[in-house]
Amino acid sequence: MSFEFIFPYLLTVAACAVSLSIFFAQRRKSAPGRAVPAKQMAVLVPVAAVVCARLAYFAFRWDEYVYGYGLASVFDLNAGSCLMYGGILGALLCAALLAKKSGVSAAEAMDEITVPGLAAVAVCRLAEYFTPEGIGPLFENPALCFFPLAVKNRYDEWNMAVFMFEAAAALLIMAWILRGGRKPAGSRVMTALLLYSCCQIPLENLRSDSCLRIGFVRVSQIIAVLVILAVVFVRTKGYKKLFAKRAGVVLAATAVIGVIEWAEDKTNIPNILLYIVMIALCAVMAYMGREVTGRKSA
Repeated sequence: MSFEFIFPYLLTVAACAVSLSIFFAQRRKSAPGRAVPAKQMAVLVPVAAVVCARLAYFAFRWDEYVYGYGLASVFDLNAGSCLMYGGILGALLCAALLAKKSGVSAAEAMDEITVPGLAAVAVCRLAEYFTPEGIGPLFENPALCFFPLAVKNRYDEWNMAVFMFEAAAALLIMAWILRGGRKPAGSRVMTALLLYSCCQIPLENLRSDSCLRIGFVRVSQIIAVLVILAVVFVRTKGYKKLFAKRAGVVLAATAVIGVIEWAEDKTNIPNILLYIVMIALCAVMAYMGREVTGRKSA
């Protein structure tokens, strides 16, 4: 079994466990009355995240791996990869179940793992330096061929280091979440999911590795749009007209992004211009997912 593939898994689990442990230790000092199951969260959440990330990947590659090579391929870390959104879902579900068992609000528990979770995402992305994943288009301009902007592939060519941008995005979102005072239960995790998904749409488009696809659209981009719509739904609950308006804008922006991705290889429009428009549309989607002023919860 190759260390090249095992290392990111082990590093991510360890980093997530350590960050959760430190975070909950600090929380107990500042709020000793809280009943969040810190030790269980620190042990079980990172394991659930990695397992679900792995299973989610194979759910989309069932025919290629499981049907072709048998169920044992799921446990072969040399085969396949992971789906980050599967890991996020696994972490949130695990936190919610542990919260329910301990009599704590699920929204509150998910808020608690948001900051260490974003730190773990950043570490996971950085760990892709040791794998062939997380790279983007080839750089031919020598002035751009340096780390951390670019990284060499197995053929000694320089590719954009997309994983560095993804790690930076996770850390910036974490900094944004940490600002300000106390928020309503569920606000932090909703904001994190919204911003992460809006960032991931253009970043995923830059990847040229073995990412999951349905046609020319990447699976992570589809999931990102669904997450954004889910956040819009939660934050506009009870406001049907507002939800319809915001969801309509998100879907319209998604349609335009789809056209942009098609146009990248089919037209002479400069890609840099297309990316600028795509980023602007993602900013609009993030704005549509903002909290409704005057509501008591996210």
